[in-house]
Amino acid sequence: MDRPSDDLIELCQPALEAGDVNELAATLRRHSSIRQLCTMLREKSVSARRIAALGLSLIADAPCSGCLARALRDEDDQVADLAENGLWSLWFRGGLPEAMAPFQQGVALLGRDKPLEAIEAFAKAHELDPEFAEAHNQRAICHYMLEQYELSIHHCELTLARVKHHFGALSGIGHCYANLGLYEEAIVSYRKALEVHPRLNAVAATIPRLEQLIKRRLDSSDAYDALIA
Repeated sequence: MDRPSDDLIELCQPALEAGDVNELAATLRRHSSIRQLCTMLREKSVSARRIAALGLSLIADAPCSGCLARALRDEDDQVADLAENGLWSLWFRGGLPEAMAPFQQGVALLGRDKPLEAIEAFAKAHELDPEFAEAHNQRAICHYMLEQYELSIHHCELTLARVKHHFGALSGIGHCYANLGLYEEAIVSYRKALEVHPRLNAVAATIPRLEQLIKRRLDSSDAYDALIA
């Protein structure tokens, strides 16, 4: 049975103070529901929104990611950070059980800087669960590391076909276009990522630099046209 928000926050305090994530998850499962936590994300109380964002990252499933995506625009930085971490947590555990072993193998291989081997593992995870969005996104990262930018864009797009607010895939497309010298397209993708997650500071800082590169390219083109006129 759902407890009122204030009661739930009080019940969660011992686990929070102890840093016991497992106990916090157990407390939330006993005394709240995913629906309540989604509702709490819209409350005025910052404490309630923080508990809700953290709680959803622990006990929610992939269909709840929209609630956390909206919280990326919360006025409180900690709520937004918790929502970001929560989304990554949901995405990484969002596959069918049979797809998780090859997916985790791929993550481990990628962590050891073995993108070619990781691609095979992520392909296996996708074979076992065609709707596992993060298997595509992690494969996109592998192709990016191998400078296979068109393939990386393809897998980012497959990710977005399954999770439209995947700011990692949106940013990834921007990175690929930037490396291909397609600066206008990169800026479009970066702005889409910022619409979802306004606190992607590195992405925001890249846009003015790309705009400067576009300006220099145009100035150089104009100078060349004047030279041959």
